[in-house]
Amino acid sequence: MAQKQQNLKDYVDKLDTPKSEFIRSVCSKANVSYRTVERWCMLDSGTKNKLAIKTLTEITGISKENLFKRH
Repeated sequence: MAQKQQNLKDYVDKLDTPKSEFIRSVCSKANVSYRTVERWCMLDSGTKNKLAIKTLTEITGISKENLFKRH
């Protein structure tokens, strides 16, 4: 059985620190709103913003192909 790849929601759900700290960090580095990052974390939406994708992949270590992929 193949192991599922981690996406952004999986990453956020497993954080040891408050989710709000992660969201604020992404907001400031990617220059997007808090609500936008919240929606990404819930997989309600994705983005094509190259800076945001680069920021998310650097912080999480998740490939850009898997960031917003649903299981």
